[in-house]
Amino acid sequence: SFDAGHGRIAGFWTHPAGKGPWPVVLWSPGSDGTARTQLPDADRLARRGIASLNVAPPAPLITCRAAADVRAYVNYVVGRRRALDLLAKLPGADRRRVAAAGFSLGASMTATLLGVDTASSTP
Repeated sequence: SFDAGHGRIAGFWTHPAGKGPWPVVLWSPGSDGTARTQLPDADRLARRGIASLNVAPPAPLITCRAAADVRAYVNYVVGRRRALDLLAKLPGADRRRVAAAGFSLGASMTATLLGVDTASSTP
């Protein structure tokens, strides 16, 4: 677990055998997902030499109350940005080769993260 800016949240660091450095994928699950949702994807990537950071979304994520949902959305994006900061402490993570992927609402979070993360670069 780590401090995502709004409290501690769970996460999983999945990586290939050995010392690295490995490219990393930051996973963002959809509205009904957990930190475990994309672990099968992370395991497949580890077999191909790619590490993954699977991080739980904030809860509750969708309440159908505008102010609460906007706050949850912001917390989700801030948590993802903090997860990127966490890479400096994860053994074997190559912070120069990072991708972010998400499903459904997690894809929206990923796009928002790219828009607000000033450390991101495009080829």
